[in-house]
Amino acid sequence: MTDLPPAARPRSTSVVPASDHMFPTLTAAQIARVAGHGRTRPVVAGEVLLEAGTQTVHFFVVTAGEVQVTNPRGRIRWWRC
Repeated sequence: MTDLPPAARPRSTSVVPASDHMFPTLTAAQIARVAGHGRTRPVVAGEVLLEAGTQTVHFFVVTAGEVQVTNPRGRIRWWRC
């Protein structure tokens, strides 16, 4: 439906920022469920988790601290949890 002009979109459609999809706030139950499919490990300040352009099926759940995300154009964004 994104190809429709705004006036033609159904009123029930809501626009959610992409960052809400990439960095959602998980409930304790959701974190517990995800934890069963991975492993927990500490990360040191400055550690690179993923390089731009890397193809992977991994994802990270950050339970404390902050994450810096730099896009290919050099734009930096910070997320805190």
